[in-house]
Amino acid sequence: MLVNSQIGKLYFYNGGYVKAIQHYSEVLKSAEAVNDSEWIGKGYAQLGRVRLVLEDYEEAERHFIASKRHLLAHYKDEAAFPVDLRLSFFNNLGVIYAAQEKYEEAVFQFESGIELAEIRDGHGPTLVQLLNNLGDLMRKKGLHNRAKFYYQSALGQLAISPFKLMESMVYNGLGQLYLDSNNPDSARIYFSKGFKLVSDGKAHSHLKHLSESLSNSFSELGQADSALHYLKLSRVYLDSLNLAKSAEKIHGEELLIAFTQEKSLLQGFYKRNKAYLLVLVFLISLMTLYFVVKHYLAKKSLEVTMGEKFRLEMSVQDNLNDKEALREKLELNQKEQTIMALNNIQKEQILKKMTASIRQENVKELALDTQGRLNKLVEGIKQNNGEQELSEFEFRFSKLYVGFFDKLHHDYPDLTLNERRLAAFLKLQLTTKEITGITGQSVRAVEIARTRLRKKLKLTKSDKSLYDFFVDF
Repeated sequence: MLVNSQIGKLYFYNGGYVKAIQHYSEVLKSAEAVNDSEWIGKGYAQLGRVRLVLEDYEEAERHFIASKRHLLAHYKDEAAFPVDLRLSFFNNLGVIYAAQEKYEEAVFQFESGIELAEIRDGHGPTLVQLLNNLGDLMRKKGLHNRAKFYYQSALGQLAISPFKLMESMVYNGLGQLYLDSNNPDSARIYFSKGFKLVSDGKAHSHLKHLSESLSNSFSELGQADSALHYLKLSRVYLDSLNLAKSAEKIHGEELLIAFTQEKSLLQGFYKRNKAYLLVLVFLISLMTLYFVVKHYLAKKSLEVTMGEKFRLEMSVQDNLNDKEALREKLELNQKEQTIMALNNIQKEQILKKMTASIRQENVKELALDTQGRLNKLVEGIKQNNGEQELSEFEFRFSKLYVGFFDKLHHDYPDLTLNERRLAAFLKLQLTTKEITGITGQSVRAVEIARTRLRKKLKLTKSDKSLYDFFVDF
């Protein structure tokens, strides 16, 4: 892991990002295989630096956060991290926050890193990086004097600990500062110094930035040929970096690492929890069996209940049918008895006629005392028989149409006894002829009685007949 880390770092500083990624990925794979939290954290930090070069700041931040998490699992406290790791976090997170325009957070990271590097010896290159990056941030914010101070401080540190790559980037920052101050000639001088420092090496990333800066300065000076020359040169360095290929490679390696981690986690989880998994499977199977049996028993119980319900419904229906048949039979019997009562009334009318005939024709020929007894007998028969038959009719009718006379009396209290009986005849749907046969009245008398009844029932202005009225009454 140490060897791959050092080789990857060498490729990284010389612009060989694809090779650097391969070695950093080997670091992570080896660390994952032995579950070494320290080296896993270092591997993520190294991949995060590659993401910074690719200017993928969100992914870079994600890698550095993952790196901190694993390092904390190993060291337990951030203060216990090795100084070079702490300085690396301060510098790289500062660059990320500056790119995200979180300037206060970026300044805090850079200043914290500078303070730590100044206290501890042996970290000159990292201190130069921090001073240079803080100078770049001040320049972006328009604070040129402060930016120049940090650039000069970085050059002072480089005089103690020379590092061509870092020195070239400080010159690039100073050149940008003069270019922003509309002094392209001074800017060109610093850009040229930086370019010469690394022109004989493979630091294509630095050469790309410096050649772009030289192109801009020559363009400001009106030297179009030189500007075009350095612009083309910057494109050559850009192509040599294979940034697109590097991005694709790092993405593939990250996916592979994530897969390896997931696989390792699942294997560890399975080994640690195999017994629990078996118990869980057994419990799930037992619960499934319980619910299946419960469902079966509930289904059987429901079938029995539905059968009982069906039998009860059939029994109730049979009772209803028997009740209806009995009601119809009773109603028919009552109608028959009512008709019999009416027939008796008809017989009574015949008897009236016979007694009348006796009185008119035969009585005169009898002796006076015999005539008297006969007349008294006829009157008694007439009176007793008529009242008895009419009472029998009303009794039978009331049983057939319960409450009819009570309702009639309540709704129309001014009806006479004869009108109430006429209403009963109409309820039975008897014709005028049938009514005359029962009452012994003439057709005209019955019609007059009907008209009088219609008036008392307030039907004179209605098209409804007496028959229809009493059917609904």
